[in-house]
Amino acid sequence: MGILDDHLNDKCDVKLKGTLNLAIQEMQRYFDDNVRNHEIFGMQEAKNSWGQVRNALADVFLKKTLDMSSIKHSIIETPVNSRKNAYTHLTIKTPGAIISNCKTASRLYFPRKAIYRQNNSIINRDFTLFDDPEKLLNDIKKSSQDANLILTYGGYDYNLNHISLGLPAAGEFRWLDNINIQNAVSLIENREDVSHDLNLTLTDEAEEIVRKGMERKNGI
Repeated sequence: MGILDDHLNDKCDVKLKGTLNLAIQEMQRYFDDNVRNHEIFGMQEAKNSWGQVRNALADVFLKKTLDMSSIKHSIIETPVNSRKNAYTHLTIKTPGAIISNCKTASRLYFPRKAIYRQNNSIINRDFTLFDDPEKLLNDIKKSSQDANLILTYGGYDYNLNHISLGLPAAGEFRWLDNINIQNAVSLIENREDVSHDLNLTLTDEAEEIVRKGMERKNGI
């Protein structure tokens, strides 16, 4: 077992990996059903907004799915700048972890934007203090600190080929550890009920996301 798995098992809710996986899987299903396969959004002009729309949908599905779970959590949304319709950086705080989410080309690709390297990665400094892996794992088990994690997802041509949790090395462009959670099982009782409830609550929000995505594409 690696550093991150060990930390998740010792410090975090057992349902966390499965719930995050479910949120991203449902986001992709909604994206495919309502955006990719919609005649209007198949037009080239609309395709230019797909990236912004999917990123925003990921944030919404993470919030909704966590709210439907019993996982203790809080959500912080921070606009990256003061411009109208500026992208909002989502941060999930839950016992044992502070989690950002980011689309990446592959599972092991490290996001280059400074917000992922600087904002919270310094929290992970204690994870990199020791050269001895056994001593590192023992110290992490005894520690009460939260880990700064990045939930990454993505794939070629807006497909979903990977969903991962990564532990960034403090202040560096590399993973200290990275695990695949795409097969993590959700302990939410009925996935069909989750999909139904999410669809009911997401209609207005999804329409707003699509509108903003088109406005960004048109420079509004």
